[in-house]
Amino acid sequence: MNYMKIVNFTNELIDSVDNLKLDKSNAFPWVTTQGNIEYLTFRSASTHFPDNKSKIIVLKRKIGNKKWELELTTSMNKDLREPRIINFKGCLFLYFCTLQRFAFFKPESIMVSEKTSKGWIDSKAIYNDGFMIYSIKEIEKVLYMTCYNKKNNSECYFLKSLDGNTWSDVFPNKQIHKYLTCETDFIL
Repeated sequence: MNYMKIVNFTNELIDSVDNLKLDKSNAFPWVTTQGNIEYLTFRSASTHFPDNKSKIIVLKRKIGNKKWELELTTSMNKDLREPRIINFKGCLFLYFCTLQRFAFFKPESIMVSEKTSKGWIDSKAIYNDGFMIYSIKEIEKVLYMTCYNKKNNSECYFLKSLDGNTWSDVFPNKQIHKYLTCETDFIL
């Protein structure tokens, strides 16, 4: 991507989408481009706190247009958070996290859905056992992700993928940091 653009995540932007029904808390925006299309994903729920009726929304528009269109809505009858959308090797990948039903902030899995020529593939778990995604980037045709495990005092892990679906540890000892905080970004 050879340009920088800030997408204003406002009610005016969201209200411009036909037939889009949002809840009170709309958060965690993430953007990417593919060709001449911009994609915006975010979480919509009744509250910022865990909500089993939350949903992940993906909007799209042609670069230069003001009006967004609804691309995808995902819900699973459990809390969904931290949506990340990325164009990797010409394919769109949507990542997000699931939290256990009726539990206060107990992460379950990192999920992925890929857009193919036939549409979006059903979401599948790619990393389990209490992990949450935080950051994801492509660097030299490799996809990198930071994630954390809330079960073990917020251990931070650094993963890589060559296909967007299969992930492995960048460092052999897996854990790169252990702090009381867990949301970690990176540069290489």
